[in-house]
Amino acid sequence: PVGYGADVQEPPDPRQIIGGRDTDSQEFPTVLYVGGCTGSLVAERWALTAAHCVAGKNQYGMPVERGYPEDYEKRMSTQAAVHPEYVNNPNGDDNGDLNDIALVQFDRPFESDTVQIQKLADTAVSELLMQNGTMTTSVGWGRVGRDTRASRLQTAQWPISPCPSTEDFDGHHVVAEEFCRKNTPFESQILLGDSGDPVLVEHEGERWQIGLLTYNGNAKVDGTWQYYSVSIKVAPYLEWIEETIETTPLQEYRSIHEEFSRINTEIRSSRSVILEYLEAMPRQQLGI
Repeated sequence: PVGYGADVQEPPDPRQIIGGRDTDSQEFPTVLYVGGCTGSLVAERWALTAAHCVAGKNQYGMPVERGYPEDYEKRMSTQAAVHPEYVNNPNGDDNGDLNDIALVQFDRPFESDTVQIQKLADTAVSELLMQNGTMTTSVGWGRVGRDTRASRLQTAQWPISPCPSTEDFDGHHVVAEEFCRKNTPFESQILLGDSGDPVLVEHEGERWQIGLLTYNGNAKVDGTWQYYSVSIKVAPYLEWIEETIETTPLQEYRSIHEEFSRINTEIRSSRSVILEYLEAMPRQQLGI
C-alpha cells in the first residue's frame, strides 16, 4: 500500500510498484489514521501506534480519524504514552527502534455503528498464530507511491518469515520482541504513513492483532535481494497497554481559540476581583 512512517530504504530493483488494494472501515473497523501514521482502536478513547510516530512531537491536538469517506469521523489527541523503554535508533543507522510502541488518547469516543475495538493477541494466542508461513494482513494510510498519498485506506498481505541475519539485514539485529515478513520480488511495500499499522491474523472467525509495523529494509539472502517489513509483537506489551489505559486520567481537548477564550475570561475575572478589592479598601490603606 501500504505505506510507512519509518525511513524507507530503496530496493536495488528499480521498479516502484506498491501493491495492495483499496479498502474501508466497513472491512477494517478498528483501523485509524493517527497524526500521519496508522493505528488501531484498542479502547474507546485510545489508539495503539508506533512510538516513533509521537515521540518528540506535540502530542496534543494530533488528528485521529477513521471511516473516510463513508462514515468519516475526526477526533483530536489529548495526550500520548510512549513506552518507557523506547529507544530511538539504537544502532545509529536509521534502521529501527527498540520498544517502538505508544498509546494515543483522544478527546471523545467515535460514534459510528461500524466502530469496533481491536482484539490484541496475548502470549498464548501469539504462539498459536505466529508461525512461519502464516498469512498476515496489514492495513494503513501510507503512501501508494514515492510522492502519492493514499486517497483510500489500503490493505495488503504478507506471510510471516524467518528474519535475515544481522550481516544480511543492513547490520540490524532483530530482537525477540520483533518479527519479520517477506515479500519478493517487491510486489508490494510499506511506505511513509504505515508505521503503527496493525498486523492482523484471522483465526476461527476472529481477527487478532499480533503486532504493529515499525520499519522495513532489504536483505541480500543467498545472493538475492529480498524485501522485509519488521513489526513489534503486541503480546509482550499487553500489561503495559492495559495498565496505561486504566491508570491514565482522561483529558479534554480545547482548540487554540477555545483555550485563548478561557484564558481571556480568567484574566477578565481576575481583573474584576482585583478592582472590587481595591474599591472596597479604605483610601488611607491604599496610600491615597
